[in-house]
Amino acid sequence: MVAVTAIVASAASGLSSVLNIIDKINDQLDRVKNQDLVASVLELQKTFVKIQSDHIKLETEIVKLSSENERLKETLANKLALPQADKLSDEEVSVLKLLYGSSDEQETTLSNISGQLEIDEQKCKYYLEKLENKKFVDVSSPLAVMGILIPSQYSIASKGRAYMIENSLD
Repeated sequence: MVAVTAIVASAASGLSSVLNIIDKINDQLDRVKNQDLVASVLELQKTFVKIQSDHIKLETEIVKLSSENERLKETLANKLALPQADKLSDEEVSVLKLLYGSSDEQETTLSNISGQLEIDEQKCKYYLEKLENKKFVDVSSPLAVMGILIPSQYSIASKGRAYMIENSLD
């Protein structure tokens, strides 16, 4: 019985040692799990920092693009916003084309212009006055020489010439 007691005591001591070893293994496993967790957290932190950095870069790019977009909108608006006073009707363009193509020797009186364009003189006068008000056409004052009235002569002004060229109407 003493031998059995000794064996039981020895087994109990061995069991206690095995339990201690199992506890140590469990502690080591917990440490490994914690180290894996720490490594995962560190990796997540690195990813988060990269995302923040990318976000800052994107925000900076958005600011630049917004600024460029506003500048382009303004440029486009300026180009498209030809002042209403400078927009010409088809009839005004016809009158301007005639004056643009006329030489210094040609008469460019109201009656001559209306005849060449085959429009009523009153309409022609209306278009010529609109062009003159827009500074596209110059007009000379009528002259009286020895009792003879020399009618006004119309000519294309530099703004009218520029309009013709810039709009490829020449």
